This record gives sequence, C-alpha cells and structure tokens, in this order.
Amino acid sequence: MKQALETILRLFNSPNVWINLFLALVVYAFGYAALRYGFLFIGAFGTVLPLLILIYTLYQRPSLAPLILFLSAYLNMGVTRYFPAPLGTVIDGLLGLSWFILILKGASEGLQWRRANRLITWLALIWFAYLVLQLFNPEVPSRVSWVFSARGMGGYLVLTAPLTLLVFYKYQDWNRLFMFWGVLTLLAFLRAMIQKHIGFDPYEIRWLNEGNARTHLLLTGTRYFSFFTDAGQFGATMAQSGIVFLIMAIHEKVWMRRIFFVVVSMAGFWAMGMSGTRGAIAVPAVGLMLYVLLSKNLKYILFGLLVLAGSTVFFKYTYIGQSVYEIRRMRSAFAPKQDASMNVRLENQKKFAVYLQDKPFGAGLGTSSANGNRFYPGSFLASIATDSWYVQIWVENGIIGLSLYLGVMVLLLARGAYISLFLIRDRRVNQMLRALMSGAAGVLVASYANAVIGQFPSSVIFAISMSFPFVAQEMDRELSSGKNADKQNPEKWSGFRLLA
Repeated sequence: MKQALETILRLFNSPNVWINLFLALVVYAFGYAALRYGFLFIGAFGTVLPLLILIYTLYQRPSLAPLILFLSAYLNMGVTRYFPAPLGTVIDGLLGLSWFILILKGASEGLQWRRANRLITWLALIWFAYLVLQLFNPEVPSRVSWVFSARGMGGYLVLTAPLTLLVFYKYQDWNRLFMFWGVLTLLAFLRAMIQKHIGFDPYEIRWLNEGNARTHLLLTGTRYFSFFTDAGQFGATMAQSGIVFLIMAIHEKVWMRRIFFVVVSMAGFWAMGMSGTRGAIAVPAVGLMLYVLLSKNLKYILFGLLVLAGSTVFFKYTYIGQSVYEIRRMRSAFAPKQDASMNVRLENQKKFAVYLQDKPFGAGLGTSSANGNRFYPGSFLASIATDSWYVQIWVENGIIGLSLYLGVMVLLLARGAYISLFLIRDRRVNQMLRALMSGAAGVLVASYANAVIGQFPSSVIFAISMSFPFVAQEMDRELSSGKNADKQNPEKWSGFRLLA
C-alpha cells in the first residue's frame, strides 16, 4: 500500500502541473459517471482522489490557486448546463481550500503575510464589513438570502484579492495567466461560432426553453452566449478580453506572442458582437480612454482619440453595415432615447427611488433580482428588474451603500493609475498593468447596463486584475534591478512555454 501511494505521488509530482490537473479531471469524470450509474465504491474513490490530488498540487504550488479559480469561474455555467451541480458552491470550496492550504503552509514553512497588507485588501474588508452590517437591516424578512447575495457582492473580492497578493506575485505567474486567459477566450469564441453555424445542442435548447429564449432568440437576430450564464455576461467578458489583449499586443515585442494577442483580441471583439450585448461596447470604449491617459505617449493618445472618434461617427452618424445584425445591434446603443428597453429601465429606477426614500441603508441583501425571485417571489422588489449592477447595490444597500461601493472602486482605480503613471519603470510590467486596469475599468462602467461584475467569471477576473497594481511595484523592482533576468525576461522565451 505504501509503495502504491508513493508511486501515485511520484506521478503527480511531475514538473508539469497541468498533467496533474488533467489526470485529476479524468479521474473525477469516471468517478462521477460511476456514482451516477450505481458503482458506489468506484464512484466515491473517483471523486475523492481528485480532491486529494488538488490539495497536494496546491500545497506544492500555491500560485496555481488563482489560475484554478479563474478556470472554474470561466467554465461555471457551461458545466452546470450538462451536469446539474451547485458550482457556485464549488468555487466557494476552492477559495476555502486555497486559504486553508495557504494558512497550513504558512504555519509550517512561513509566509510573507505582509504582501496582503495593501489598499485593496483593506478596502475590500471595509466594503464587506458594511455587507455584514446588513444582517441587522430590519427591512429584510429573512437572513438566508444574505448568504447568497453577499458572496457575489463582496465575498469574492475580499477572498480573491489578498489570496492573489500572497501567492501570485512573480512575473512568470502573470505571463502564464495571460496565456491561460487567451486560450479560454478562444474556446469561448469557438463555442459561440459552433452555436451560430452548427446550432445549439440539446442542453442549450433546454436552457432556452426554460424562459431564456425571450431574451436570446429575438426577431432581429440571435444573441449567442457560448458557455456563459447569458449573452450579457458573454459579451462583457469577451469585450474585456478584446481590449486587454489589444493593449498587450501594442507593446509586445516577441512576434509570436504579439500574433497570439492580436488573434485573441479580434476573437474577443467578434464574440462581443455575436452576443448582441449593447452595454458591452462600454468596455473597449472606456478601456481605450483609460489606456491613452495612462500611456503618457502623445502618439498613443492621438491614436486612441482617433479610434474613439471614428467609432462614434461610424455607429452614431452612419448606416454602414446596417444589414449586419451585430453592427445594427451595437448601433442602437448610441441612440438610448429610442431604445424601449432603456426607457423601461429608467421607469423602474423611478419606482425604486420612491420605495427607497426612507431607506438610506436599502432593503437588504438578496431582496431584489434573482435572489429576490428565489427567496421572496411575488414581492414588490422581486417583481421589478434591477438590470444594472449599481441599481441592485442601491436597492439592497441604499444610497449609503452605493456611495461606499463607488468610493471603493474609484479609490482602487485612482491608486492603480497613480502606480502606473509614476511608480513603474519597467515597460513589461506597465504593459500588463495598463491592460488589466483598462479592462477592469471597462467592466465597471458596463455594469451599469447589466449586473456583469456580480457574476462569474467577471467577479473573479476583476478581483485578480485589480490586485495586480499592488504586486506590480515589487515586480518592477525585481525586473528593473536585473534580478532573475534570464528567468523572467519573456523576450527570451518562445511559443507557449509559459503554460508549463
């Protein structure tokens, strides 16, 4: 028995950890199938063993935790369509497991906890403390809904950001993240292309028949959603990928990586159009504006302003490409007064304003949107769509909560911009910083139209992205001083070795 265990450990102690995780996934799939078809012992072994492999892998390389979390959040809804499972709870479990392993490793081997002592950690804690106080909001009929709403509203930020700061601080870690992110973006784009040119599979058709066809199969065209929760989330996430990888491509000097970044960026913008999500157009627009401000380069500033002006003229003042559904759908975002959907949203906001006049702390977490329908069906708040992420925060946390949340976001963006403008010397680090900041800022603005940032994968991507400014300074000092230059210089690397 001991020899067999040692053999298994040697197998999963391979330097290529992706083999470990792939084998764990294969074993889990067999275990799941065995449980489903009645082979209890084999099924139990097949589902427990991957957990042990995951624990062992994370203990050996804690820096994999953000990548595994990123992957889980990205594929969350796509998996639940085929395997009914509470994958939100799975992500909670991954976060809890990562923290448990990190604390255990820190106690036995030591850990530089000071890395987490950054502005983003304290701001996330302040915001989450406010959410905890919402437990005592007398307006809430039940406290059960608080648990489900607090996770996306602040829980993932307060757990993911410091975790990223503690284990994800090396240049090659972030390089690996970009390659990983790029591959996932291409997979999402490919799935959407299959939906468009081949058709939906039986599971996706069942999902559409459950009431989602009303918002995705329109008379004007189909809104594709790939393996995301819906077309809105798909469009915003792909738009974020588009602007992030476009900025990465602008400064990349290794031609193979530049080609890869350009392809991913094009796929992201194309997929954004396929989603038919008009609010997603704010992501590249805002992202590009922030980038040109951070660049401090007159050439890039003029180029960015030219692109923004050209895009505005194209969509608002011309009818070029009007026969193409994706262009026609995006063009309607530039005429909000003529949009019936926008008018309905404004009317709903007036109703909320009347209801919240004497409720500065809001109606309580989980009383509106999806959780409102789940826990308080038929209630006034549940019967009116919030649509916007900020409207949802306003309704559930009041004007005080909304002001606090916006203050936290503005401070994070301002601090990140200051670090980029005045504290970073290394071109490669600032390349990453500007890209991640621009994508995050775009998602924040796009969340006015849809509850983007409160869903997977945006909640996790945002938390990881906004952590980067606070590890960038240390990374910049390492690269600028020439330490580990041979290991960390991506211009000496080739192809996709960064995935290893």
